[in-house]
Amino acid sequence: MPTANERLADLGILNQVNVLRYTQGQMDAIRKLLRQSEIDLTRRLWDANTDFARARLKDMLAAVSQYAREVERQMFGHAQENLLKFGKQQAGQAFR
Repeated sequence: MPTANERLADLGILNQVNVLRYTQGQMDAIRKLLRQSEIDLTRRLWDANTDFARARLKDMLAAVSQYAREVERQMFGHAQENLLKFGKQQAGQAFR
């Protein structure tokens, strides 16, 4: 049977895992929204009936794709930094 300290340690680790899962779910949802915007613009590009409309939508798609990559890069960098701090803070509080 685990000791009280071992049980508390297990609960702290479980909490950290749950926070990481939640955060990953949130980042996946944002990534999905960004990808969907790219898909929608691509669909509009194929449906465009003039060269001008196609060129405009192609430019928009390139801009959205670049923006999505930048947001994703920043999002993961920010999440990693903050989750590490949050995990340390959570662990510190759990073992006080």
